[in-house]
Amino acid sequence: MSGQPRAPQSLLVVSGVEHYEHRGRLWAFGPYAREIELWADLFPRLSIAAPRGTGAPPDDATAIDRQGLVLLPQRLIGSPRSLGRLAQAVAAPAHVWRLWRAIRAHDAVHVRLPNVLGMLGALLAPLSGRPACAKYAGQWAPYPGERPVVKLQRWLLRRWFRGPVGVYGEWPGEPAHIVPSFTSMMDRSQVEEAGRIAAARPPGLQRPGQPVRLLFAGRLAAQKRVDRLVDACARLESRGVAVRLRLVGDGPQRGALERQARDLGLADRFETTGALPFDRVAAQYAWCDVLVLPSAHEGWPKVLAEAMAHGVVCLSSAGGFARSMLDGRGVALDRADGEEIADAVTALAGDPERVDRMRREAADWAARHSREDLREAIRAMLESGWRVTLRPPATISR
Repeated sequence: MSGQPRAPQSLLVVSGVEHYEHRGRLWAFGPYAREIELWADLFPRLSIAAPRGTGAPPDDATAIDRQGLVLLPQRLIGSPRSLGRLAQAVAAPAHVWRLWRAIRAHDAVHVRLPNVLGMLGALLAPLSGRPACAKYAGQWAPYPGERPVVKLQRWLLRRWFRGPVGVYGEWPGEPAHIVPSFTSMMDRSQVEEAGRIAAARPPGLQRPGQPVRLLFAGRLAAQKRVDRLVDACARLESRGVAVRLRLVGDGPQRGALERQARDLGLADRFETTGALPFDRVAAQYAWCDVLVLPSAHEGWPKVLAEAMAHGVVCLSSAGGFARSMLDGRGVALDRADGEEIADAVTALAGDPERVDRMRREAADWAARHSREDLREAIRAMLESGWRVTLRPPATISR
């Protein structure tokens, strides 16, 4: 096409995620690693400016399954609690110069926020003259207790950054370069298999003669408010609704949650599995009837989309994009406390027609959010924002 800019051949990803060089490959947090593979499909060369971890990768890390990736180690900059300390962190000449050289050595740059290194990239990218794009992988809407440094990052992306910015969900009134995005861990064949599991579920909330099987999947941290789900289970048992609760994940709250379950008399109805790889998490969706996510805030809750694909009835706090995700396809909770969770499960147990309709609509919606769909959404965002044509992607490999 006459006058069309040349497509970038090399992309620099600026990320605050720690990367590990292990057994000849780059490893990083699993969902992030799976998404970086999709970006690598669209560019002949991809480098990552990010902190380098030491030792073996943690249990929640996955090898990035693409060849030729280059790690350009950057200093790990933690999240300062004041804007003054933030200024000190990002103004150190060595930090700025190292990242600036990396940006200038590539044809295009992709910055990932919220994190301080990504924010530094968002500050520098518009000055470089390179095509730039960003992804904000947290909750785009403000939430109670939000740190000033997080608000500042959203302001920079709205007012300073030049290039498309992918955010979770649609938010009316934003500048035109703020565009809806999503993420996914499931390729199309996995989504299709999940759809078969959804179609085979018996009518109603739970299996005949069985307790309601409740699942939480994610990090066991205070922000996830899993204690509210444990409290809800005790309330359901007191109402005569038999339950089983399984927590998939690990984190600093695990011991406290196990003690809470024992104290509430739920020891024989409660279990934790620790962190599991994605293929084993998928098996947990097949096991459960209801997934509950009572988090204080979320960006794009991957576990909701994954569970919906498997025909699981999902309950979630209504913050961020979760309310839109669950519109008619699940239950958005305003308080997401133990009483509201228990009330929602009780109501669903008594309304099998509503449950069956939710499951069908949830599985249909989730089927449109595979990794292939995400890659094509990334391509469309970049081709529209940069006015280029990117190379055809290779077939996704697991």
